Amino acid sequence: MTESQADTICINSEQISPSNPYVIAEIGTNHNRNLEIAKELIDAAGAAGVDAVKYQVYHSRDIVTEGIDAEEYGFEEYYDVETALEAYEEHLRTPRE
Repeated sequence: MTESQADTICINSEQISPSNPYVIAEIGTNHNRNLEIAKELIDAAGAAGVDAVKYQVYHSRDIVTEGIDAEEYGFEEYYDVETALEAYEEHLRTPRE
């Protein structure tokens, strides 16, 4: 069975299909707002063979509400914060800039 044109798209003139996938790595918050670590993660993803990386950009209040203890998310083990909102604002959220 051949792949139909409906199963194929082009990204930068490369045909992407079920037999030739385009792999996107999710970096998430693994960089702790450190630009050098973020760049190292891009390099590591490229070395692993991914085609692109993705960072999520969001407002902390879209993820967690005020008053949630850091302990409820396990953040107190990693960050010196009292609330989950503080952890997102100070350590996890990727700044737009």
